[in-house]
Amino acid sequence: MLSEACKNAIRAVVYLATHHDPAARCTVRQVASAIKGPEAFVAKVLQELSRSDLISASKGPNGGMYITSQQAKHTILDIIKAIDGLDAFKECGLGLPKCSAAHPCSVHDDYAVLRDNLLHKYKTTTIGALAKQVEEGATVLHR
Repeated sequence: MLSEACKNAIRAVVYLATHHDPAARCTVRQVASAIKGPEAFVAKVLQELSRSDLISASKGPNGGMYITSQQAKHTILDIIKAIDGLDAFKECGLGLPKCSAAHPCSVHDDYAVLRDNLLHKYKTTTIGALAKQVEEGATVLHR
């Protein structure tokens, strides 16, 4: 459902959120290494996240990426919107162009429930909450 770029974006943002000191900026190389993502790909995703004000970036010798406490309050859905958009939450589970409640595909009802539950989870889960899980060792950011 989510693109590889979006998955990398979520992991990158959560990684940045685990660094609470805004003075401790992270380089693209550090983020890519931490989430086991290709550096050039991660750089592009981070640039888009910065444009969307989901992360902060500064240039110069002490520059890098970081997240403010206000940015950590954004939800996972905010990241998805910035990278993939929300079309995946409207699509048919089988990819049919004209699937609807009036003319459903064979998985329409079950898929709609799963899709809506996932959408709710993304709407209600903050970046900070995921970062806390990583910090506590309950979850990981790479395979």
